[in-house]
Amino acid sequence: YTGDNKYNESNRTSVKFNVVVKNITGINITAVDVIVVDNELIFTVVTNSTAKLVVKVGDTEINSADGNYTYIADTVGTFTITAETNETAFWTAGYASKTFTVIKHNSTALITVDPVHFVNDTFTINVTSNTTVNVTINGKSYAIDANGTVIINTAELPAGEYIVVATVYENDKYYGNVTNKTFNIVKYNAEIANITIPGVVTLGDNATINVTMANVTSGI
Repeated sequence: YTGDNKYNESNRTSVKFNVVVKNITGINITAVDVIVVDNELIFTVVTNSTAKLVVKVGDTEINSADGNYTYIADTVGTFTITAETNETAFWTAGYASKTFTVIKHNSTALITVDPVHFVNDTFTINVTSNTTVNVTINGKSYAIDANGTVIINTAELPAGEYIVVATVYENDKYYGNVTNKTFNIVKYNAEIANITIPGVVTLGDNATINVTMANVTSGI
């Protein structure tokens, strides 16, 4: 103050003050890129801000449990995780995102059957799969029971080659799959056990020759 006709000059006095810049918010999302459907996606979100953190997968808000976030991946597709904070008196607004893909299960189909059987044999054909499977034998459809055994009377099958095909049709949660296996039903080799003929046969007479089969029970 330089004074006037009423007041004397005053010494200079200064006061310093600072303009505080807001802290920059950082957000980091850690999650896998790919997960198989029907599994849990567990991911983390870390921020340096003290503001409320809102985490979503799509439009669904996810709450933290012990620092982890869990999302039930029950639908196939590509999804986005978002994490954001609002601006406060001390922090800037923050935002981060990460995409991940939910893929289908690889389907399995395993056929178990011995490669060779004899006519009238009773045997089992088993098909195991991690989802619904359709079974055909030489083009004809057959059901399977709860144990995976094909419901068929094998003793009625004639001699020949048979192709078992197990098919999983692609659906909303499983990729398709086709596998096949071949088995054969063969006839028995006929075995002659004994032949009995008369010692002497007169010309013009009838002679009886007896043939005994060792293992033949039909067609004699």
